[in-house]
Amino acid sequence: MPDDAPETTDLVRTSDPYEQEFMGAGELVLHRDKVANSGWMHALMAFVTVAGIVGVIGSGAPIAVALLPLLVGFMAWLSIATLRTTVTAENVYIQMGIIGPTIPVDSIVSAKAVDYSWVKYGGWGVRFSIFDGSIAYNVMSDKGKAVEIEYKKGNKIKKVLVSSHQNALLADAIQRAMAGELESDFEQEVALDFGEENVEFQINEEREQHH
Repeated sequence: MPDDAPETTDLVRTSDPYEQEFMGAGELVLHRDKVANSGWMHALMAFVTVAGIVGVIGSGAPIAVALLPLLVGFMAWLSIATLRTTVTAENVYIQMGIIGPTIPVDSIVSAKAVDYSWVKYGGWGVRFSIFDGSIAYNVMSDKGKAVEIEYKKGNKIKKVLVSSHQNALLADAIQRAMAGELESDFEQEVALDFGEENVEFQINEEREQHH
């Protein structure tokens, strides 16, 4: 990779402030994936929150107490609103809202795109499977598309499933990180379109357009 190649995903997908701060800051980013939860899930969370507030007020409790369901509902919504996955040369970051693991690349045993059923996990969000002990970070809008990651933690093999609308691309990025093929998605596309010898030139052109 050229020395002046970008170390952010500005040429792959513009990162949001949360990703810039907490998901791969200072690391070579190969891929970013971001999935918003479905409108139905947001509507359900709003309904449950409002129902909680109405119930508390109906019981004659003080207004301050009635605000408690609002706070709880907001925190619950924040925890499942957006699922982000960032692949760097060193780590795979998974964040459902503000919850999720950081998996060192050198601990990963396998990563593959899969089709799955939410029934296995009993719903959406951060879910645990009683069948194989895996943990899912999934959203209602994923259409059953995800990436399954197995990694070592101590003497055990852990399994994580993460939703992605582009699960093949996400799995490929993780596999490239595992193999030490440290080219961003943009560089991969440039190599295919313009040839390996023109990667550095096209990156510089794209960087000038972004600035």
